[in-house]
Amino acid sequence: MNALGKRMMCFCSALCVLLMFAGCSSKKQGESAAGSDSIAVQEQDIPEPLQGRWEMSAIKDPSFRGQMEEVDGIVYCMELNLSERTFTADNDLPSGNGKSYGWMDFSNISRIYHYDIDSVRYLGHNSYRVVSAGGWEDLSIDTLVYYPETKAVYIKNMDYTFHLIPDDKPFNGEWEYTDKNGEDFSTLYYKLSLYKKIKAPQDNEFMGQECYGYGIYSSVDDAYYVIDSIIEINKDYAKVQRRFADYPEEAPLEMTLKFNRDDGSLTIDGEVRVPAKQ
Repeated sequence: MNALGKRMMCFCSALCVLLMFAGCSSKKQGESAAGSDSIAVQEQDIPEPLQGRWEMSAIKDPSFRGQMEEVDGIVYCMELNLSERTFTADNDLPSGNGKSYGWMDFSNISRIYHYDIDSVRYLGHNSYRVVSAGGWEDLSIDTLVYYPETKAVYIKNMDYTFHLIPDDKPFNGEWEYTDKNGEDFSTLYYKLSLYKKIKAPQDNEFMGQECYGYGIYSSVDDAYYVIDSIIEINKDYAKVQRRFADYPEEAPLEMTLKFNRDDGSLTIDGEVRVPAKQ
């Protein structure tokens, strides 16, 4: 190889090294920029995580059956606590955890669409990316946008806007139901204080016991109940433990309560709907 050939080979080698260095330098700058963006996202002001209950009401049922029957009173709802897992999941979660960050329900009269939120990622600008599991082994990825001025939550993927339901601690008060069926006559009365213990009356069978509420069922025979412990309270739903006031040796029973905001009534064990006492 002559001198010119050797010089050309050296020049090419030097050029390759220079290009490799430039490429590495460019890659490192890109990585640095990406890292900088990531840090910026992590350090920006993250608002208080969403917590509460929201509803989207009075919409037409989109299902075929709902359209045929002209159902227009469907209510979609969601309950969130995006800071921690506080809800018992109805569906199997990909994480294997039994608790979720909340749930979203888009059920209609034809099918149940209930999703439990398994993961949350803050995107900035009051937006959250949530991954939820449905009852048909399907996963859903949604973007929730919170509007502080109106306290509404917008589901970007579906173009749905949900409005906040006030947390006014509904399980305080009195409810009474009267059933008249011919000669048969019965009444059911409940006084609830699920957020703070009270004393039951001194008379009857209660003997002034401390409890979270008490009930009286009057018919041919009377039954007296006291609520001695709270298992779960989530906004308008509660699960409690009650027992007979005059038979403490009897095993306690679980009872579910649902507060109905349309008329203030109380649904007990998914069956009896007891009006608020006037």
